[in-house]
Amino acid sequence: MNKSEGQWRCRACGREWHGSQLYDDPNSTAAICCADLGCGGVCDRVYKIVAEEQGATATFYTTEPNILYSRCRDVGYISIYVFEHED
Repeated sequence: MNKSEGQWRCRACGREWHGSQLYDDPNSTAAICCADLGCGGVCDRVYKIVAEEQGATATFYTTEPNILYSRCRDVGYISIYVFEHED
């Protein structure tokens, strides 16, 4: 996973950052940390989900695409697409 791409959301403060603004926690092998050094929270990748049903389109942003995908499927969306959020 290349942290320098796409959008990331901090678990602690909720702010979104571009991956190039984040930093690796030197005390962890997996944590990618918030660009706000006063926060220092762990960040998760943001995903964009586009769901379509009978001509209607809904767009969602989430850090947990598998859960949201399942919910979209359960409520009857016919086509569901998952993308890494790049804006």
